[in-house]
Amino acid sequence: MKKLIGLFLILFLSSTVLIAQENRTAKRGADMKAMQERMISELKLDEKQAAEYQKISDEFRSKMQSEREKMGGDRQAMFEKMKTLRAERDEKLKAVLSEEQFKQLQEKEKQMQGNRGPRGGR
Repeated sequence: MKKLIGLFLILFLSSTVLIAQENRTAKRGADMKAMQERMISELKLDEKQAAEYQKISDEFRSKMQSEREKMGGDRQAMFEKMKTLRAERDEKLKAVLSEEQFKQLQEKEKQMQGNRGPRGGR
């Protein structure tokens, strides 16, 4: 009987952790979509620009996630790959956005990075 109770307790705790992770992932996706919408609004993109911006952003995010999984714990290699991916994304965005819109985007991204603060302890 004790083994059965222990098994149920382990299953319950495992399911709680999995549900929490799923909620965090869903929230992160919703946050990214909200950020995209805010950026589209702030940059005053037309419908065509907005569609291209979303496509490029989604593609970039997908590539970043894939690279994170491939790289594992190699932070230096990850940093270099992310720099390359950002440069590719920026080139694509330059073709879609006006020069002024692209400058605004860069300024807003710098502000967002500054708002995150230091990321120690990970």
